[in-house]
Amino acid sequence: MNKKELTKKYGSPIYIIHESVLKNNFSRLKSSLNKNYLKYQIAYAYKANPNFAICKIFDKLGAIPEVVGDFEYDLAKKVSKNKRIILNGPYKPRILEAINRGNCIINLDNFSEIEKIKDKKIKKDTLIGLRVNADSKNLAKNHFGFGRYDNSLEQAIKRLKNKKIKISGIHLHIGTNISDINYYNNLLSLVEEVTRLFYKHNLSLKFIDIGGGFPSRSASPINFKKWEWNPPEIEEIIKKISMGLKNIFDNSNLPLLILEPGRYLVDDSASLLSTIVANKKVFGVNSLILDAGIGIFPINRNYNLGSSKSKESFDLYGPTCMPQDLIASSQKLKECNPGDVIEFKGCGAYGDSLSIQFSFYRPPHVLIKINGQEKVIKRKERLKDILRN
Repeated sequence: MNKKELTKKYGSPIYIIHESVLKNNFSRLKSSLNKNYLKYQIAYAYKANPNFAICKIFDKLGAIPEVVGDFEYDLAKKVSKNKRIILNGPYKPRILEAINRGNCIINLDNFSEIEKIKDKKIKKDTLIGLRVNADSKNLAKNHFGFGRYDNSLEQAIKRLKNKKIKISGIHLHIGTNISDINYYNNLLSLVEEVTRLFYKHNLSLKFIDIGGGFPSRSASPINFKKWEWNPPEIEEIIKKISMGLKNIFDNSNLPLLILEPGRYLVDDSASLLSTIVANKKVFGVNSLILDAGIGIFPINRNYNLGSSKSKESFDLYGPTCMPQDLIASSQKLKECNPGDVIEFKGCGAYGDSLSIQFSFYRPPHVLIKINGQEKVIKRKERLKDILRN
């Protein structure tokens, strides 16, 4: 891949996505499941990167959509017309439409959602689950789902049973970009405890949706040093989860295991190419101004720009007028002159989906297909796109 040729052809900055990496990441996950836990369903978390072409690739590989919000739900219907859709999140504006459509998994988050569906006819191909809050001292606190310690989970079970709404499973999510394999012990303990609660109410679990949180390797989180970031491989993670579930359930009664990877599938597949537009000294520090900034970069990342024998290091700034538009610090680079192109790897997740139109147009996305062909899967934003409505 010639960076300068690509930016010359399509413009700069530009996202480059490799189809081979997308498919290889999916294949590794699927292979790990086939070796360890045959009763599974992979769902692609649209929030990680909702590009239509990327969603379509995973659709063809057998993933079903996992969506939050109306945009992702509408997109899923276009991508996967006849496939089951998983609806998550604390606000589901399409929840009643999904019940009428059928062929969905709806993980209820709060009592308001129970009230919305309590008198609706649930089709046989629609499964109702409960989002379980990870209210544990060993897990990060969040505002999602029904808790155990405040008794809201048991209240939700009773309320749905009273309305004769069948509860088929649970949805849990214990974190993102999880770097410690032992952290999954907390997930398994949570599953075991909730399973006992379901048994207490004469309920069995048809599915357990463990969400995502699987790490990517390319870009470390901001709270890690680049050399400290060494997350577990997907094979190791799947083996641990599978063994734990088999210790909780009888082999004859294993629930369907649903996984919702997003970051793991897409992050390593994409690079952001950005051109140096100026170099200067900022308080005596060598600094470079790039044409890509905080509006399009995935947030909270340390970028590994590779090693260089250069004796000088540089701070890298984006093009906006925001003082916090600092992309990376103390980078030793070969490319340090205006016109040079820098490649930021590990930009496939939560860059495009969290991008903002701030002073500059959002960049194009080009897919490098397995056969080497290039395909524009999202063109550069234009003024008429913004003024359309």
